[in-house]
Amino acid sequence: MCNENRLWFKAAKATLDSLLDLFVKLLGRDKAGKLPVLAELLSKLSHCCYEDMWEPRHAGCMGLAALCDKMSPSWVRTNQGELIRAFMFTFRDSHSEFAAMTADQANKSLDKVVGISCSQYNEAAQIPDSGSATGSGTKKQDKMSITRALVTILAPELISGIYAVRTCAHRLLGLVSELSGTPVASILNPYRTRLLAPVLQQSLHAVPMSIRIGYISAATYCLSLRPPLVTVNDLLYLLHDAIADVRDDTAQNYAGGIAGRTGRVQLLNRLQVEDIKLMSAALASEDMKKNPTEYQELKNNLIRVFFRSLLSRTPEIVKVAKEGLKKVIDREKLPKELLQQCMRPILLNLADIRKLCMPLLGGLSRLLELLSNCFNVTLGEKLLDHMRKFADPEVLKKMRYDTLENGVTSRMKPEDE
Repeated sequence: MCNENRLWFKAAKATLDSLLDLFVKLLGRDKAGKLPVLAELLSKLSHCCYEDMWEPRHAGCMGLAALCDKMSPSWVRTNQGELIRAFMFTFRDSHSEFAAMTADQANKSLDKVVGISCSQYNEAAQIPDSGSATGSGTKKQDKMSITRALVTILAPELISGIYAVRTCAHRLLGLVSELSGTPVASILNPYRTRLLAPVLQQSLHAVPMSIRIGYISAATYCLSLRPPLVTVNDLLYLLHDAIADVRDDTAQNYAGGIAGRTGRVQLLNRLQVEDIKLMSAALASEDMKKNPTEYQELKNNLIRVFFRSLLSRTPEIVKVAKEGLKKVIDREKLPKELLQQCMRPILLNLADIRKLCMPLLGGLSRLLELLSNCFNVTLGEKLLDHMRKFADPEVLKKMRYDTLENGVTSRMKPEDE
């Protein structure tokens, strides 16, 4: 199954299915799950999921999916820890189309494993009640132990640096919450300190970016829960770090395990996206609504970051910043003074044709979508004036290499032409 030849894979997969069907026919699903060969198969296939190459990962994922389909629910529950961890690992370093196929199968299998585990809730509810407080307490204790077993496996994945792993953990926790009838915040509360200890105690600037991304995403998730698992006051260090991160456009300060400047910039972009998501969650929190005076300065700084991020050249950053700003505008009317402070840099650059660039025009376009009532016809006249100047070849030629009034050399980028 690990061979790159797909014909060999199909033959091996068919053989595995036939073997499992034979075990089930001869012994039944419950007894078949106790065979030593099943334990060996589980170990081998789980090990394949942790390999670096795509072929072994895909083979391990498909093999484990076959075991989940053929074996009894009790077997799946007994081995749920090993199954969930193996399936979750297949999301790591998955960039190719083939890896996406593996991830799709892993998602389906994870939903099935969690669904089978949570089916015990119904079984516990069907146990005859003796009418005593002890019987009722036993049912509740059984439900809690089932939930705890799953959350113990899923909670650590919330701080993963891999987006697909975190997204899958969010979905599965939501599924556990739905099937158990317990809010996500309640089932995660026992793990709060373990998950967010670094975030709650100190600044994360000394932590590598890949690890920080996971912690920031976990903090955003916990703050977005209803009721929230953390407060804005708990995350003040992290929010101030986030503001500093988004203002850093160079990625020069981050060396380490990422090879080359391109890798550092890509990692910084991912970090900034998570930072802006955290800011959006903080602005939407109940703490901000109940204590507007206490957090007014922080709130204004976060909104300024949204405006600044609209000028980014990175589409992902622009998208989350625009969404965050739109939510703020929909909730409340921004103070006129704050709006003027945020838009002044954009309008000042717009006044000089030599400072025009695609990020500036793109940011202006987004502001017109969100705050059309804040602009007048003068803006349109200014843009038409710039278009007439752009029609002059001599002006364009001069703008390719020009010196601004403050002495800074400005070179128009080819993509901006």
